[in-house]
Amino acid sequence: MSVAEYLVRMWHGAAAGDRQALLFWMWMYASLCCGYGAWYLLRIRRWPAVAGTLRMLEQRQIGVALLRAERTYRMKADYEYEVDGRRYRGSRVTAWPLAASGALRGLLELQRLGVHADGDRVRVLHHPTRHHRAFLVRPGWFGIGFLLVLALLPPLLYFAHYGLR
Repeated sequence: MSVAEYLVRMWHGAAAGDRQALLFWMWMYASLCCGYGAWYLLRIRRWPAVAGTLRMLEQRQIGVALLRAERTYRMKADYEYEVDGRRYRGSRVTAWPLAASGALRGLLELQRLGVHADGDRVRVLHHPTRHHRAFLVRPGWFGIGFLLVLALLPPLLYFAHYGLR
């Protein structure tokens, strides 16, 4: 059976509600998303860095919640940097946007540790051609590896269990 025949068979099976076909398309979607995410993070690792001015880096509450434990927080940043004689202003801390409840706010501090700052000076990673796109934290190998495992493990488990039947 060719790959094209298998894909068509899985497509018709998913339309009919076949469990194996539905699992096949779910892992295809998840693997593509995780694979793209890993590729994107690898590209960000290669972005050039410039010195910038950090105006603000703090945890901010997002949304409204009455109970303290139900409040949700996110790292917010404000920084300025210059590329090719033009000034830009950025707000993204990392490519992994993380929101945490009041009980897990300590996780947000891990993002702050990734920011290379010296007083109000900070390293800013910017897109090579779209300079307005920038981050303060370079993606790490652990996160990229994690996404690659998420991209590759489901297909391996799927074919180990079902084969090409």
